[in-house]
Amino acid sequence: MLGVVALSEGWSEVSPSYLLMEIGRLLPGGPARGSGWAYWSGLGLHVSLGALFGLLYGVCQQQSDTRGFLAVGVFYGVLLWIGGRLVVGSAFPLSLQAVTRSFMWLMAHMGFGIWLAAIATWAQARKPAAVAIVPLD
Repeated sequence: MLGVVALSEGWSEVSPSYLLMEIGRLLPGGPARGSGWAYWSGLGLHVSLGALFGLLYGVCQQQSDTRGFLAVGVFYGVLLWIGGRLVVGSAFPLSLQAVTRSFMWLMAHMGFGIWLAAIATWAQARKPAAVAIVPLD
């Protein structure tokens, strides 16, 4: 997601480091705006939530057929975008609320879902085939 934000920085005027600092400030007892700890705590929170949502996606897709992974990944990204707007959007400053409602942020979430789908497809392809054991009578 941060890659999409970085690629669109020229026309959105929002840098990934600014987003991470603002996210870091949302933590209870969060660091001050200008400190380097705000950046690192925001990065830690962002990576932790991404890992948590990635694990949730992976657990849900374990027994699925790989044909639908891409559609489910895009849908998952859109759900995260909507959920993030509803749950966290009001806690952000007004400048970040505009970012979380933007088309760029939707594309970032959809990209995250597509990335999860690609990883799940790759992992499913590497999974050994199950061998059915049939008892002989």
